[in-house]
Amino acid sequence: KRMFAEDVTGSIAWARALARGGVLPQAEVDGVIRALEEILARGESDPAFVNGDDEDIHSFVERQLVERVGDAGRRLHTGRSRNEQVSLDLRLYLMRRIPRLERAVADVVAAASPEPEADAEADVHAPEAATALDDAVDDQATAATDQADAEPEAAAVAADEEAADE
Repeated sequence: KRMFAEDVTGSIAWARALARGGVLPQAEVDGVIRALEEILARGESDPAFVNGDDEDIHSFVERQLVERVGDAGRRLHTGRSRNEQVSLDLRLYLMRRIPRLERAVADVVAAASPEPEADAEADVHAPEAATALDDAVDDQATAATDQADAEPEAAAVAADEEAADE
């Protein structure tokens, strides 16, 4: 249900591509697009509309389309796999959702960040604590880097030992 609008939008774009490519007649595509726009408008105005025993949102949209335009609705999938359809729907969904997520993350960061005056005051009163924290972070980063560097060397030694045993 979450990708309903994206599925319909992607289908409209695909219908236009089929017409431009001469795969389907323009008159047929016009009917398909009108029907898809009706389906989209109904789904946006009445979320309960996007429901049924369909396997997924793609099947729901196709069923609604075929009910409105008949076999032309089935021909909409000419040259388009289900995987391609899902991939496009997901990309469109993420394009719509990521800006919202970015704003939400920025709001959380802003709410969790200390006021600049408070931060400056903390640095004046406890510079040693800030330095100790910076040192601890640097130590952790160095230890992680050293471990990552050592792992390939350990694997090489083990491989050499195995080869020598053979």
